[in-house]
Amino acid sequence: MKKRVVENRLNKKAVSPVIATIILIAIVIVIAVVTFVWFRGSIDSTIQKLGGDIDQKCDEALDGLQADYSSGTLSLVNNGNVAIFDIKVRTLGGSRESYDISEKVDWGEGLTIGKAGSYSISFPAGASRIELRPILLGQSEDGPVTYPCDDGIEINV
Repeated sequence: MKKRVVENRLNKKAVSPVIATIILIAIVIVIAVVTFVWFRGSIDSTIQKLGGDIDQKCDEALDGLQADYSSGTLSLVNNGNVAIFDIKVRTLGGSRESYDISEKVDWGEGLTIGKAGSYSISFPAGASRIELRPILLGQSEDGPVTYPCDDGIEINV
């Protein structure tokens, strides 16, 4: 009987401790890489413009932006010290639309510092106001990136 128990133990095949250790290390490395990639994608990279945080530059762009709408013409003036790459236009009242102004008019290089421009643009019937949100061109680790500002200015149409 003792001989049979000993033979059963010797006939069982198992993974050697060295191979088991290598497999465990490989699993830990895979989990670490997946976790790193997941967290890296969820963390916002810092976007800067002119050496400062882009949120501060948005506030400066809004302070310098003047807008007026009259007889189908949108007049914009950038009196600030931050160039505006594009402007997000959102109609308020009536049917709501949202688009970048460069999609509707010949925008060129944007609204650079000190630049003024008048653009023929129509808005849907029933729109009583429009909101203009600057879009800035910033710099991140991955290169140039556009950044829509959180705040905007509203004008009557």
